Amino acid sequence: MSFFMEYTSLVWLFAGILLIFLELMIPGGFVLLLMGMAALTLSLVTFLTPFGWVFQLGLFVLATLMYTLLLKENLKKIFRTRTYLNDPENEFIGKKAIALTDINDLDGKIEFKGTQWPATSESLILRGDEVEIIHQESINLHVKPIKD
Repeated sequence: MSFFMEYTSLVWLFAGILLIFLELMIPGGFVLLLMGMAALTLSLVTFLTPFGWVFQLGLFVLATLMYTLLLKENLKKIFRTRTYLNDPENEFIGKKAIALTDINDLDGKIEFKGTQWPATSESLILRGDEVEIIHQESINLHVKPIKD
């Protein structure tokens, strides 16, 4: 036990490295990475100023929460899985089409890539208007008007 009390900064350093390594081996939604970063931070803090274990654990929890709040969304954006160009679920989203009939929240038709598709819209779209496909539900495409 005296080893841990004497070398707390090294214990936190190894714990941080181990947690980051485990995150690489067992993806856990960045939780282990954030905890590893907190442990590395605590390693530096305890090297500069020694604290008791209870205070160190409190700082570890606080640092983990701080890193979670600051970095979680940014890490998700960086490591977000890329959608493939030929993904059939996203083939229509964001594409432009032409309204073949008036489109409302119940029914309508659009032409997309030379094929007629059933479509709905939250707002009234007139025949001939250009639309953007925003959502696909089965074969029905939800569209919105493109404003010039």
